[in-house]
Amino acid sequence: MAVLLLASGLVTWIAANWENWGHVAKFALAQGAVLISAGLALLLRRRSGGWGHDLGVPAALTGLAAVATGGLLALIGQTYQTGADPWQLFALWTVLIIPWVFTVRSVFLSVLWLVLINTALYLWIDVTRLGWFERTYTSQTLMALGVNALLLLAAETIWRARYDPWRILPRVAAIAVGFFIGAQVMEGDFLLGLVLFLVLYGIYHYRRPDLLIMSLAAFGAYGSLSALIIEHAGDAFLLIVVVIVGLGLGLLRFLQQQVVNWRRTHGGEALAAKEDTVGAIKADLDSGATLATASVVDATTTTVTANATAGTEAAATQSTVNAAAATSPAAPTAEVLANAQASVQADAATQAQQPAQADALDTQGSDEHHPWYLRLIKLFLFLLLPLIILLYLVVSLDLSLEVLGVLGGIMAAVSPLLFAKAHTVPSRDLVGGWVACAILLLSMPIVDMRYPWPNEVSAMLAVVISTLLYRQAKGQFVLRMLLTLWALAAIEFLVIERLFDRWAMMPYWVLEIPAAFMFFAALLLGHLYLRDGKKSTFWQPLFWSLLLCAQIHIVSASTLFFSIPFWDETRPYLTPAGFLLAIAPVAILAFYWRGWREQPLVYGIALLGLAALCAVWTPYPPVALALSWILAAYAWRYLSLMAVAVAMGLFCLWRLYYILDISLLDKAELLLATGVGCLVFAYLGQLGRKKAAAESTVQTAPKGIVASVLLGTVLILGVANVAIVQKERILSDGQTVLLELAPVDPRSLMQGDYMSLNFALSQNLSYLSWRLPKDAVDKIESQQWVVIGVQLDENKVAQMKGIYLELDGQERLWSEEGPVAETGDVMRLRMRRHRNNWTPGTDAWFFAEGSADRFDAARYGEFAVVEGGQSLLRAMLDKDRQVIK
Repeated sequence: MAVLLLASGLVTWIAANWENWGHVAKFALAQGAVLISAGLALLLRRRSGGWGHDLGVPAALTGLAAVATGGLLALIGQTYQTGADPWQLFALWTVLIIPWVFTVRSVFLSVLWLVLINTALYLWIDVTRLGWFERTYTSQTLMALGVNALLLLAAETIWRARYDPWRILPRVAAIAVGFFIGAQVMEGDFLLGLVLFLVLYGIYHYRRPDLLIMSLAAFGAYGSLSALIIEHAGDAFLLIVVVIVGLGLGLLRFLQQQVVNWRRTHGGEALAAKEDTVGAIKADLDSGATLATASVVDATTTTVTANATAGTEAAATQSTVNAAAATSPAAPTAEVLANAQASVQADAATQAQQPAQADALDTQGSDEHHPWYLRLIKLFLFLLLPLIILLYLVVSLDLSLEVLGVLGGIMAAVSPLLFAKAHTVPSRDLVGGWVACAILLLSMPIVDMRYPWPNEVSAMLAVVISTLLYRQAKGQFVLRMLLTLWALAAIEFLVIERLFDRWAMMPYWVLEIPAAFMFFAALLLGHLYLRDGKKSTFWQPLFWSLLLCAQIHIVSASTLFFSIPFWDETRPYLTPAGFLLAIAPVAILAFYWRGWREQPLVYGIALLGLAALCAVWTPYPPVALALSWILAAYAWRYLSLMAVAVAMGLFCLWRLYYILDISLLDKAELLLATGVGCLVFAYLGQLGRKKAAAESTVQTAPKGIVASVLLGTVLILGVANVAIVQKERILSDGQTVLLELAPVDPRSLMQGDYMSLNFALSQNLSYLSWRLPKDAVDKIESQQWVVIGVQLDENKVAQMKGIYLELDGQERLWSEEGPVAETGDVMRLRMRRHRNNWTPGTDAWFFAEGSADRFDAARYGEFAVVEGGQSLLRAMLDKDRQVIK
C-alpha cells in the first residue's frame, strides 16, 4: 500500500509541471527518486523479507524505483514536448527495468512489466497500421495476442516470481491473453475466438490446472458461442433467447462441477504442505532455535499452504492455515507446535471425508464456498439472462410495464414454494434465475413510477420482498447479495433521493450520511459474525452489500461535493459524515485493543498511525473509509476484506486525481505524505515482530542480484541523461520554424495538463498523399515516418512544397503536379504518423496546471529543426507570433 501511494504521489508530482523550478532541478529530483529508492533497496537488502517477497523492504523499494523510472521518462517527455502518452515512453520504460524484473522477480515488478508491455502495445496499435490479414485491427490484435501468449508461456515455465502463492503473475498474463481474444470476438471473429478460448481452457485443464483461468476461458467461450448463434440465427428471437439462457445455465452448472472436482482431486496438497512445515518447526526446536525463530517458521505455514493450494480459492484455506500465524509472538514455542500439529491432524481427519463433503456441498446447492470469480460470473449471468428475457417480453410480446410488474409480483410470490422444492445445485440456480427475473420485472414500473401508490410504498414493498426471499435463499450467496442490493437501491432512489429533492437547500454533504450509516452497519455485522475465523454464511451477503454500497455511495457523493476547493472558505474542513468516518478507526481500536495489547509496542504505534492517516483523509471520506476497512480486516484476520479494502483505496485515489479540486502539487503532497507514513508504520510493525530474531530472518540475496540492481540503475540514469543531452542540443542548434496550429485541451494521466495540437501542415500532407500516383501512395501508407520539404516565409512560417519519396531507386521531391526541382531554401522536416494524421514529432503542448487560459490564444508552434528534419517544440506563439509565457 505504501509503495502504491508513493508511486501515485510521484506520478501526480510529475504531472503538476509547475513553473517555479528549472529543468535541472526537476531532473535532479526525478533522478534522485530513482537513485535513492534503488540505493535504499541495496542498503536494506538484509532486512526482513529480503528480495524474495513483495512485502520485503528491498523488493518494495525496487518496485518504487521502477515506478520512479516511468516518472523520469514522463518528465523528459513533458519537458521536451515529445507528445502525449507515446508508446515509445512505455516501450523504453519496459526495456530499462528488465534487469530488475528478471533478477528481483517480485510479483509487483513482474505485473508492472506486463502492464507496461501491454500499454506500449495498445498505444503502438493505436497509431500503427498493419495489413497482414486485410483487416488492420485484426493484424494488430493477433500480434498482441501472440506476444501475450509467449509471456504466459514464460510465466508458467522460465519466468516465475520468487514468492507467488496465488499465481498472480501467470493469471495476469492469462487475463491479457483472454482480453485480446475477446478483442478478436468484438471484431467479428466469433469462431476464431471460440476456438482460442477452448484451447486456453484445454491447456489449463489438462496440462497445468488453474481454476480461475479455466473459469475465465469457459466464460469467454460462452460469450463467443452466444455471439456466433446471434449472427446465424437471424430473426429467430425466441430461439436466441432459449439457446443463450440455456447455455448460460449450463455454463454455471459446468463451472460449479469444476469446483467440486477440483476440491475432490486437489485436497491433499495442503495437508502435505502443513506436515512439511511442522517438521521444520521440530527441526528448529531440536537445534535450539530461539522462540521468535519458531514463531517465524510457524508464520510460514500460511505461505507454504497457500502455495500448495494456489488456485483452489477455497474459503477454508484461510481459517485453518492462519490459526498458528495469529498466535501472539510471545506465545510459547510448544504452543505454536501444538497448534500446527492440531491443524494437521484436523486436516487429516477431514481428508478421508473430502470427496463425500464435496458431494455434500454439491447436493446442498450452496455457492457460499465458491471462489470469488465464480460468484462474479454467476452474478453477471443473473443480471444478463433476465435482461434477455425482459427484452423478449417487451419486443416480441409487446407487454406494458404494468403487466411486467404484475408478472414479476406473481413470480416473486411463488418463489418460496420453488425454494422449498429445490435441493440440488441446478434446481436452486434455476430458482435463483427465476427470482432475479422477478426482481427485474418488478423494478421496471418502479423506475418509471407506474405503480398507483407513492414511491415510498414501492420502496417498502421491495424491502419486504427482498427480506422474505433472502431468508428463503439458503446457500445462495450471489442471490442474497442481489436481493440486498435491490433493497438498498430501492431505499436510496425512492426515499432518500425524494427527500433531498424536496429539501432543495440541503447541503451536499448530507448525501454522505447514508454511506456512513451503511458503513457502521457493515462494521457491526462484521464484529458480531465475521471476526476471528467466524464466517456466518447468512450475514456475509448483507455485510458485503453494505460495504460496497457505502463505498460507491460516498464516492458518488464526492463527485458533487469534493469538486469544491479542498480548503475553501465556504466549506468546513470536518463535515458530519467525515467526522463519523474519522472516528471509525478509534472505534476499531477500542473494540480490539484487548487482543492487540499483548503485541509489541511498535504494533500499537503502527496501528495508531494508520488511524491518524484516516483522520488526515477526513476531508475526502472515500479514502478514510478504505483505510478504516484495512484496520478492520487486520483485526478480524479477514484476508479477503483486506484485498478489497486495498482495491477500494486505489480506486478512490484514481478518482481523487480527477475530481478533487486542489492543485496537483497539493494532491502529490497528500499522497506522498500518506505513503511515507504507511511505509514508516509498516517498518515499525516488521521491526516489532522480528526484532528478537533479526539474524534468523535475514534472507541471503540471490547471486548476482546486487550487481543487477546496480546495472539497472546505471542504465536508467545513463539513458535518461543521454536523451536529455540530445534534446538540449536540438533546442540550441536547431533552426527556428513556425507551424500554424489549432489546439484543444484534454488531460493526460502521466504527463499532466496539455493541449492537443493539429497542424495545418499535417492537413496539407494528408491532402497531398491522396493525389500522388498509386505507387507513391502505397509507399506513404507503408511508412510511419516521412520527410517533407518546406519553405519559410518572411515570418519563418513553414509552407509545404512537397514530400520526399524514393521511387525507382531515386529520391525526389514530389508535389501534386509530380516531381519538382529542389531549391536551396527548401528545408527537410520529419513527420510521424499518429493514428490517421501526421505530426512533426509531437501532438501536444504541456503546460503548468491552471495555465490553460493563457494558451487559448496560441496560433503557432515554434520548432527547433536540425539537419535531417528532426524537430522539437520550443514554445507556443500567439497570432502576432509572440511567445506565450
